[in-house]
Amino acid sequence: TNRDQFFQSWLIGFLFCLGLTLAGPALADHGQVSILESDPQLLSTPVPTLGMAQELGITTVRVGVRWQSLAPNPNSFRAPRHFNAADPAAYSAHKWAPYDALVRAAAQDGVTVDLDLIGGAPLWATGPAMPHQHNYPFRNWDPSAARFGQFVRAVAIRYSGNYNPVLERLDPGSSEDLPRVRFWSIWN
Repeated sequence: TNRDQFFQSWLIGFLFCLGLTLAGPALADHGQVSILESDPQLLSTPVPTLGMAQELGITTVRVGVRWQSLAPNPNSFRAPRHFNAADPAAYSAHKWAPYDALVRAAAQDGVTVDLDLIGGAPLWATGPAMPHQHNYPFRNWDPSAARFGQFVRAVAIRYSGNYNPVLERLDPGSSEDLPRVRFWSIWN
């Protein structure tokens, strides 16, 4: 009858819920990495964002380091004269500042930073005959691997643990050295 079917359904549901309440907690893998990626918050307000991340159990933060955002004259098709793309000091200290603040705050809080080195490329590092769509260039059009490699080298030097941004050079052991970044990803 309908009454018996209702009672059976209710009893099964009750026993299922009882089983859930009596179940032990799920055991997580202690080696598991939990990553937060929130570039705008991490780069504009690193200290409160890292605090919130830690409260949520986040162990690693991932932030994109955009090549075009750090490169000088990214909207020009002509490379800057006398620009050594492998030298972190060749890039604007102002453009590095949000990354430096994040790396310092994360090191102080014991949070791992994953720097994701990504494009788009500055226009001077793109290939010829780039198509345009509504006057918007494709920044990932045939990017120069050699120039991207120089950019990667500059970022790696800066966050090697031996780079002093005040002196704008390698200065092993200085108290002004930026913390070392050990977690990297490339082009997403």
